[in-house]
Amino acid sequence: MQIKNFKIKNYKSFIDSKEIIFEKGFNVIVGQNNVGKTALLEGLSFSFASKPHVSKESKPIPNSALNAISSVEFSISVSGNELYNIIREGAGSYGFPINTSMEQSIGTDFEMYVNKFFEEDSLEFLFQKDSNQGNWLVRQRPSLSPTGKVINCIVGTLIGGGQKLDAFQKKPLGNISDLGEIIYSRFLSKIYCFRAERMNIASCQNGVSIALQSNASNLAEVLHILQSRNRPRFARYNTFVHQIFQTIYEVRIIPVDGNRLTINLVIDEHDSERDDLLIPLEDCGTGVSQVLAILYVAITAEAPKVIIIDEPNSFLHPGAARKLIEILKRNFPQHQYIVSTHSPEVISAANPNTITLLKWSRPETELIQLHNDNMQELSVCLSEVGARLSDVFGADKILWVEGKTEEECFELILSDVDNDSIIGLSIVAVRNTGDFDGKKSDLIWDIYTRLSTGSALLPPLVGFVFDREQKTDKEIDDLKRKSKGIVQFLDRRMYENYLLDPTAISNVINSLQTFEDNKVTPETISDWILANGNNKYIDIPVDDFSVENSEWLAKVDGAKLLHDLFVDLSDSKESYIKTVHSYQLTKILNDSRPEYFDDLRNYLIKIIDEKK
Repeated sequence: MQIKNFKIKNYKSFIDSKEIIFEKGFNVIVGQNNVGKTALLEGLSFSFASKPHVSKESKPIPNSALNAISSVEFSISVSGNELYNIIREGAGSYGFPINTSMEQSIGTDFEMYVNKFFEEDSLEFLFQKDSNQGNWLVRQRPSLSPTGKVINCIVGTLIGGGQKLDAFQKKPLGNISDLGEIIYSRFLSKIYCFRAERMNIASCQNGVSIALQSNASNLAEVLHILQSRNRPRFARYNTFVHQIFQTIYEVRIIPVDGNRLTINLVIDEHDSERDDLLIPLEDCGTGVSQVLAILYVAITAEAPKVIIIDEPNSFLHPGAARKLIEILKRNFPQHQYIVSTHSPEVISAANPNTITLLKWSRPETELIQLHNDNMQELSVCLSEVGARLSDVFGADKILWVEGKTEEECFELILSDVDNDSIIGLSIVAVRNTGDFDGKKSDLIWDIYTRLSTGSALLPPLVGFVFDREQKTDKEIDDLKRKSKGIVQFLDRRMYENYLLDPTAISNVINSLQTFEDNKVTPETISDWILANGNNKYIDIPVDDFSVENSEWLAKVDGAKLLHDLFVDLSDSKESYIKTVHSYQLTKILNDSRPEYFDDLRNYLIKIIDEKK
């Protein structure tokens, strides 16, 4: 269950926001201060008062009457399986809407029609609420036909203790339990909005609820139950807390004064047995409280939820904000996240599916919807926050690599690694690798080292990983000496040498328009490499040559080989684009055969671990 579309009208700086599309995973809202980010999240929390837009647009002359009604319109997407489980939680009869254009085709097989709802990947319910209305108005109910007006429904009644729908009949859509109202009531329990404000949640009465209140006021209660009933999950919860706040080793809930609970923190693992040295949560910054609540929702939810976070960078250090987003993205991808921020590190860590840019365009907030696959629009968005995705501010450490391709591909290869060393790591491309072994190499090494170690605001240097190219052992030793041992080289001539897999190459080639009607097989790729790969692409031919020969893979000019292969097989209509096709090959191999990159992955992890 997730928010699909959203629109807000006549509220604060919004006259009409137009439609905003939200996707699964992370959705980021950005913009400069005071352009409407908080107002938009207030609307998304679905609990708002009438605060009409005020400008010459809404009040042309001083004596003009304002339209006092603010409104929100949004749709919820629900899978058929979710709908089935929600219905089984209740009792009574439920109406499944049918359009006028479907009435004849349904016939009398009502049960088959209803079961088709439960097979749908996505059913959308559209709602509207004005600020003067007590209840939400269901604007649209999904039927299985895109046309026609909904006037009737097939009614099914739960029998057998709510285990089965039966007794199907066709009735006018009237006082039957409305699916839209049921969906909305369930949805409210699945949405959490964490605002950028101090939360007074350090203690509460003891109780038996495992559901966190929307204002997190019973956090101590739900954490106490988690601590008591599910110690492995609570231990994992504490692990995440420590990853975000290095000074907190454990969250501990302690009963006090009979029926009250307090949240306390262990800040020195060596003194964890000393209850008298615990630090009360109320004595800590507001960011700790926010993170404890957010992590609880994420880790305990048995079904996907919508988690809204307002300006995490306003209550968290940049590094902590980045780690929080990384942990949510990596460990709890089932939830939908909507995050407002002006922080480049939050955007970078989230790698969002949508970015909504808010701009002040007098007299109202203008909204621009950006998608991650549109880099031109993305650059416009990031210019508004004065940063680039490649910025390293807020990271724990930096690994400098050969180029943009390696930056993106190494991040992908390490994305699923369960290793604390990876949390907070930024992989960044150097500007020009030629500077490192040229006449100014000593100066360049000094600049990069100072950049990574000279300021507490910038993360420390992990190291440099470069292509081996055709460097001799002496040249490599000289570079290691000049860099004081922080530069490392791949075991193969260049990164492309790790991508010479016929099956993956054929998949990428076949995705090109030139090969739409003339697919290339992995055998064709293998034959081409066997015919050409041991000749002009390698200085000294390799005995017993094959595409799996480790000596050949280490020494061949992989980039030139891939370029010529693409050109030759396409009759010069296509060429190998390093920044595009290397990433595609990496993703195919990493998704289908994660073990393919084990040697390279372990090599990178070793470099990172050595700099702990």
